[in-house]
Amino acid sequence: MPTTAARNSNGEEVIVKVDLSGRAVYAKIWKVQVGRIPLFLMDTDVPLNDPQDRELSARLYGGDNEIRISQEIVLGIGGVRAIRALGYDPAVWHMNEGHAAFLGLERIRELVQNQGLTFQQALEVTRASCVFTTHTPVPAGHDAFGFDMMDKHFGHYWGQLGINREAFLQFARQDQPWGATFSMTVLALRCSGQANGVSKLHGEVSREMWTWLWPGTPAAEVPIGHITNGVHTETWLSPALCPLFDKYLGTDWRMRIDDPTLWQGVYNIPDEELWSALQEGKERLFRFMEARATNRAYRMGEGAGAAQADCHLLQPEYPGHRLCPPLRNL
Repeated sequence: MPTTAARNSNGEEVIVKVDLSGRAVYAKIWKVQVGRIPLFLMDTDVPLNDPQDRELSARLYGGDNEIRISQEIVLGIGGVRAIRALGYDPAVWHMNEGHAAFLGLERIRELVQNQGLTFQQALEVTRASCVFTTHTPVPAGHDAFGFDMMDKHFGHYWGQLGINREAFLQFARQDQPWGATFSMTVLALRCSGQANGVSKLHGEVSREMWTWLWPGTPAAEVPIGHITNGVHTETWLSPALCPLFDKYLGTDWRMRIDDPTLWQGVYNIPDEELWSALQEGKERLFRFMEARATNRAYRMGEGAGAAQADCHLLQPEYPGHRLCPPLRNL
């Protein structure tokens, strides 16, 4: 993989440590240079860790709540420590989903321990430079841990925040049908000055979901906005459509993608030319699928007969593929 060990200003490899229920767990930091942007990855598969802890960074959405909370402690608390060890002092910290929400607690701890602030003062400083994006529009997609689990992993920690157990647990409390829990989404919202969903509709759903955190506030006024997810148009656009856009939208359309009036020009594209371009894209897709299916058949030892049978199903003229109505009916 195109990765190198991340190093600090002294040229030393960066390895950070977190406490997991009384034992030390280490994460090595790797660097991937993506164009001009350095991407840093955390890896617990290092000799310093016990065998079970070396697997913590192996996969996401796996295991039980014990594994989940361990992963999120490494990500949130360990992530802040990694950023510090790399020599960065971010002006803004972004939590993408609640998995990293312990980041907020670690930043508060730094301010309490290193600058002598109270918990409330440190919280205000943290909120002023934290942004939270929520993604999942259903309750089951938001991690929440029982108080017994929080006692196990944070019994040594809340004193470093300058608060007691009750204040710590209440800070991110969410009552569930089965009892009180410590919610990662509530924690992220409490520690962030701004929060957003990932589309207009998702923003509306999120405001309804979390309105109880702002008692007496109408759902429409709950401070969760939205920033609609986007894509890099030229990367995702079918090659067959680019010449059409050049011809009918003007050669500067790439520089005007966010101009609504630009896209009115799509109606000037003759149906036949647009349909031909779409069919060309469909043909390329089937050729790609055919190559993949053939390679798989041979790799699985199924032979030429199976490969040909698979490819027959992938022919553009196969009856099952005639699913697109004429363009005029779309």
